[in-house]
Amino acid sequence: MVSFCVIKYESSKRAQERWAKRNKQYFRDWMKRKREGLTGPFSEADGPDWVAKNREYHLQQKRESTNRRRNDIHVEAIQHYGGGKCFCCGEDEPIFLALDHINGDGAKHRKEVERGHMSQWAKRNGWPPIFRVACHNCNHGLFRLGGICPHQLKKKKKAA
Repeated sequence: MVSFCVIKYESSKRAQERWAKRNKQYFRDWMKRKREGLTGPFSEADGPDWVAKNREYHLQQKRESTNRRRNDIHVEAIQHYGGGKCFCCGEDEPIFLALDHINGDGAKHRKEVERGHMSQWAKRNGWPPIFRVACHNCNHGLFRLGGICPHQLKKKKKAA
């Protein structure tokens, strides 16, 4: 039993030496290719116009990736602040929902914070309790009517 373990260890040691030798040679070859400009994602080996030909494709891929990430964070913010529906009318379609500043100080807040999307800012800052979820209609109505949603006005008129 002991002799088997010793033999296994010796064979694994030989394998390690063999791999070390291969890796050393691979690294030497890679350094040679690097000096000659034949490595990297956009190298001359791919053709001199490769970057120019594929620039728009890669920019489009980056835009799509960024938009997906922003949309995911927006949906996460909508779920966090309002459970996925407008605080006033109950609209639950995510494309119609936005973050609304509870105190109505959104313009002031946007000037104070760094440029970017409020959903991303809220996530980075630990979901501060200064937002609520409103649909775009309610959000705009709150702005135009000085903090009173048109739905609330209708309810008050019907009650009176």
